[in-house]
Amino acid sequence: MRFYHVALLAFLALVLGMDTRAAVIEPSDAEISKGTTLEKKHHSINNRRLLRSTMIGATDPEERDASALVKWLQVEFWVRAGVSKVNVKKMLGLEGLKGEALKASPKYKYYESYKQKTGGGHLGMDDAETRQVRMWLDNGPHGLPTHDAWLTLGLNANAMSSKKLVKSAKYKTYVRYATAYDNRLFQRIKTVDDPKIDIGELHPAEVEAHIRIWAMTERPDWYVQKLLGLESKSRAELAASKEYQHFLKMKSS
Repeated sequence: MRFYHVALLAFLALVLGMDTRAAVIEPSDAEISKGTTLEKKHHSINNRRLLRSTMIGATDPEERDASALVKWLQVEFWVRAGVSKVNVKKMLGLEGLKGEALKASPKYKYYESYKQKTGGGHLGMDDAETRQVRMWLDNGPHGLPTHDAWLTLGLNANAMSSKKLVKSAKYKTYVRYATAYDNRLFQRIKTVDDPKIDIGELHPAEVEAHIRIWAMTERPDWYVQKLLGLESKSRAELAASKEYQHFLKMKSS
């Protein structure tokens, strides 16, 4: 397994935190007693089958396992981050496919899993974290700037180390909002906006979050260069940017 597969899996595990608190509506005790055990067993069997089908055709068993696991974790990440159905299809390479052609794709199972987890919509869940994200997205014409969300969550004043910070619930909320905000920004930047992120003003953990979001959503190089203020820079200047080089490594993993 490549180093960046390990790094990506570790980051996703931290963001998801194996904590479905913000991704699902809690069932009632009656629902739990009636169906939870059978449902878990059913999903476990289905997931094992899907993972086996994903691994067919790969050459290295270790790479095969890593690739499948990354995809399933990506689905969870997209659900928590509120990524739209349209963008999920794009990132899975399913854009333009419909009907039987869509279902025939080996990546369709990930898209179907995403739809089931979100009820088929964008930010479809109803919980405190989702309401917070929606409120920030509705703040002003383009949403609350991500750094303002970082400050609102009190993450800049947090005395804990970056390693511990990324495990916190507030950081997970920030990543979810920053991803939703970036999805909107990516659409606007193609036409009218000319944004730029001042890396020097940001906490290292916030910079890391942006870079990982760009890599996870497979943003094009020009987009990341633009946000980092590296447009029209020479190859030497691009090579000297630690943030940009980190993005390229994460993206190629």
